[in-house]
Amino acid sequence: MEAVLGAAPRTARLVCASATAPALLDGDAASTFAPTVRDRAKDALLVDARAAAGVVAGALRAGARHGRVTIRDDRSALEALRRVLRADDPPCEAAVVFVNDGDAAIAVANALRTRCNVDALPLAGAVSGDDRAKAVRHLAAGAAPAVVVATEVAARGLDARRVTHVVNHDSLPSTPAHYAHRAGRCGRAPGAPAFVVSLCRSREARVLDGFARELDVPIHDLELAGGALFLADKTPP
Repeated sequence: MEAVLGAAPRTARLVCASATAPALLDGDAASTFAPTVRDRAKDALLVDARAAAGVVAGALRAGARHGRVTIRDDRSALEALRRVLRADDPPCEAAVVFVNDGDAAIAVANALRTRCNVDALPLAGAVSGDDRAKAVRHLAAGAAPAVVVATEVAARGLDARRVTHVVNHDSLPSTPAHYAHRAGRCGRAPGAPAFVVSLCRSREARVLDGFARELDVPIHDLELAGGALFLADKTPP
């Protein structure tokens, strides 16, 4: 940022947009910037992602349905994931499964292929460019359910219009903004179905409740039975 601001003409109109800009300019890290650069950045318009609730909510697809499945441990998480991806109702055409890091992306994709008979590929920083391209093609044209297991960073900018499901697998998003942007990976084609399912432990339920309030979207308790997902307070199909 210092190089960019230092090179910009004094008459340039500047917009400084960052989720972490206030902390950088006012916290301990502020001393790493030259005073003139720091002052110019403060004078620029600061867009804090935490205050951009309308923009964040706009990343959510109209008509998308949001739910959570309570799990006990990692073993039950994989089984719940398999059942979500293999459910007859709603059927999964293609899915992006979010995990914590690149190692988890590779491990979960391997487990889905070898233990669950689900065709899944990893998408993470450790994946080569060729394998990334293969994963994107898989989402677009692979046999249903076509699954990519991804880290949040690797999935940024992913525009696979066929994706019907987003699943938060081994970790919940850290903020409502991250939840919204993950959720925005599904239902991108006009009229396409969109399902966002979070696998969470009971202690994590209040985190999702907070996201639901801030984003103004209902996140329903779901159960799995008979090849279907259904609301926990309803009779199984």
